[in-house]
Amino acid sequence: MKSKLSSHRLFLILFLALSPSLISFHSSADEGMWLVNAISRSLELKMQHKGLHLGANVIYNEDSTSLADAIVSLDFSCTGSIISGKGLLITNHHCAYSDLNALSTPDRNLLEDGYWAMNASDEIPIKGKGAWFLHMVVDVTEEYDGLVDSLQKAGQNSGGRRCNFLIEKRYKKKYPGYEASVSSFWAGAKRYMALYKVYRDVRLVGAPPVSVAAFGGAIDNWEWPQQKGDFALYRVYTAPDGSPAGYSVDNVPMVSSSSLTISLNGLHEGDFTMVMGYPGLTDRYSSSFEVDRSDDIQSPIIAGERKQMMKIIDEAMDKDPLVRLKYSDYYFELSNFQELYEDQSACCKRFGVSDEKRGEEMRMRKHMSGEKEGCGFGALLDSMRLFYSRTDSIEREVQYYRETIVRGTRIMYLVYNVEQCYPYRDTGDSAIVVEDVPGRRDIAAKADATYDLPLEKKLLTLALKNFYANVEPSLWGNFLYSEYYKCGENPDSVANGIWKRSVFTDKGRFADAVGTPHPRAFYAEDPLTRTFRSPQMMSFNRRMQRDARGGNEFDLTRKYKRARYRMFRSTGNDLYPDANSTMRLSYGAVSEVRPKDAVICADHTTSAGLLQKYDPAKYEYAIKPDFLELVEKDDWGRYLDGDGTMHIDFLTDNDITGGNSGSPVLDGYGRLVGLAFDGNRESMASRYSYTEGYNRCVCVDIRYVVWIIDRYAHLKRIMDELAFDQEEAL
Repeated sequence: MKSKLSSHRLFLILFLALSPSLISFHSSADEGMWLVNAISRSLELKMQHKGLHLGANVIYNEDSTSLADAIVSLDFSCTGSIISGKGLLITNHHCAYSDLNALSTPDRNLLEDGYWAMNASDEIPIKGKGAWFLHMVVDVTEEYDGLVDSLQKAGQNSGGRRCNFLIEKRYKKKYPGYEASVSSFWAGAKRYMALYKVYRDVRLVGAPPVSVAAFGGAIDNWEWPQQKGDFALYRVYTAPDGSPAGYSVDNVPMVSSSSLTISLNGLHEGDFTMVMGYPGLTDRYSSSFEVDRSDDIQSPIIAGERKQMMKIIDEAMDKDPLVRLKYSDYYFELSNFQELYEDQSACCKRFGVSDEKRGEEMRMRKHMSGEKEGCGFGALLDSMRLFYSRTDSIEREVQYYRETIVRGTRIMYLVYNVEQCYPYRDTGDSAIVVEDVPGRRDIAAKADATYDLPLEKKLLTLALKNFYANVEPSLWGNFLYSEYYKCGENPDSVANGIWKRSVFTDKGRFADAVGTPHPRAFYAEDPLTRTFRSPQMMSFNRRMQRDARGGNEFDLTRKYKRARYRMFRSTGNDLYPDANSTMRLSYGAVSEVRPKDAVICADHTTSAGLLQKYDPAKYEYAIKPDFLELVEKDDWGRYLDGDGTMHIDFLTDNDITGGNSGSPVLDGYGRLVGLAFDGNRESMASRYSYTEGYNRCVCVDIRYVVWIIDRYAHLKRIMDELAFDQEEAL
């Protein structure tokens, strides 16, 4: 194996055309999130035919620097890219949202006002944030399977978690200084080990006000047209010798081995685009049964519960700016996923995803009936049908439990944080002072700054009301069962009684409690703790096993996906795996979209659209006066497009999903032209299927980004760092 010389909230379907004697694999031209370490010659030629002017070895190369060396995973939640030789990193503003919110106070609101580090000393360390740089990828399929076999022969645990731990430990020892992460592809048919350099000193450099970065707010989320300046800047720091290190005043900006060059040329309809990043999750190889369960049970419950929560939170935020400061980050997350699940279900139905997958299953069943490897495929489909039909009822109750008791309140996290102060399985009478536990100091003050108790009470009431209404009594647990009947079968009374008696729901009581020695039982017997602990997941699991009558979803799904993999592999065509937070690329082109009959949407938006939407009476469409004044001057300088307008956002047909937020959008020469930040509403089925002609990637134009840094923030020191295409720098 070669060693490397340098350091460093969608989407598709595979279409089969099967006959009894012939299988052919079809995918749309721009479909796929492809592994950067496995770009075939045919894929390389396809991209070059579309407009790529680079070879595959320039995209990813274990022996020399490449574009991949500039692409960063931000703790596998978002993607960033290095844009200077001094470790400057760009990503989406919504990826920095939590950091900005955590740093904000009523007197210094970084979300509302934005933040710009005018000097290096102003760059703010972000505790717990990591930048993961891919070093190399190794195929460990045979090694992994051999490990499983040896453990099974020795009668030892060969479960996935244990095997992952053992093989990652092996590679960490083999490559000291690197983090190792093994990933499964095609339900374990292939496994790859990724080795990363991880840098833990990441500092905030700049971010525009939320009114600029998230203009249109939740109203425009997943919509087109949009006019968002969705970007933020960080910097990666290292020890003086260049090695990864935790925060220290002695650390220095990273000397980047690779950084992206910025192009101000702009793109237009049909121009080639490539997105590189770390997409989180797709289920393109899923069965019709999985899609039906998602559409009919899971998505409607998740979307419905969160919509009710959002209504309560939204009303409270509108009444009190302090509540908005406390809950804006939480509300943003709820809103993002609520719309995702709601529209995912709607799009799957609109585009007939379940029917499409049923058609594939019928063709696979017909073709594989005569193959030795495929024998039993029909029986597998029959077993899956029985399993899902038998367990629909308990799955519905599981989802209600998760969305009410587990996720229905925010204060649950405070209860959990206090519980974690006690040693695992400690049932003794030894008392501790919670505020003396490392990581829990000032817990009362932090809780006061994080939670609004009247709002949390309303959320608890909603959660209990919906839990009692949708989960059968045998699954409530003893505490919630007794409280329900003790309170006359009235969820409001149950919530009031729990709230009145809990130590967590009164600022004074809580402050006194965490500053005084108490045994575990003091908190364990608190009515709010007992509320969250009353239903037990093991009870739901037992009911699932009973209803399944021997069926196992994990095993059935694994067999099904491996069968599909064998089928597709037999065609000899290029095949990409489901997204799983490993580095990928997708290729496509700038493209308009026609979302509905007689509706045609252009491929880009301009500053004119921002002014047209501007409404100071609506929070989502308000703009800070100083920014508005600058936009109204219409002085865009070298950032103006050749058509005479200032482009803000643009559309491509690249295949992306969650985790791609912040991914660089590159032109055919590998130059940075934008950042991916959203999908359109019509692409919401793309967890399960890529719908050609509808799936779109929404991107912020890099020219708008640089204009903000230059003309609005006046960050000359940052402008001096950026590398522009040589012709544009003149």
